[in-house]
Amino acid sequence: MRRHPGLRLLSEEHHYALAQARDLRLVGSDQCELSPAAVLERFLVFWDEGGHDHFRKEEELLLPLYNRYAPVNTVEMLGLFIQHTQIRRQVMLLRTAAELQEKELIELLHKLGQDLEAHIRQEERIVFPLVEATVPDDVLGAFESYSLS
Repeated sequence: MRRHPGLRLLSEEHHYALAQARDLRLVGSDQCELSPAAVLERFLVFWDEGGHDHFRKEEELLLPLYNRYAPVNTVEMLGLFIQHTQIRRQVMLLRTAAELQEKELIELLHKLGQDLEAHIRQEERIVFPLVEATVPDDVLGAFESYSLS
């Protein structure tokens, strides 16, 4: 999918997140060579080193930019916040997963993988096209230079 240059970095970050989502969904199967604990550890490193900030960029920079030109009251835009909250909740649960049985851990990892993939697909197919159609090209082009404080 061709993405506006201003959104290209966020979209590229989605590729890394989709790889994580795939590993989370496959853990415990013949298609995954890593243990559930190793998949969790790798995911938490991904989350701490960029996944969490990716969500913040969308919430604190992208949506306010979009909101300059259209209200953030559509199901798709409000859903972004809800999904972010649900995914953050799952990450918090997984951080305390040491006392879980392996089967329970695998179930939580699978759920996170499914939710993360569905969320990214919605952003790529619905949210980003809405932003591209709403925010003027020159303004969106400057988006990649925005940074979190």
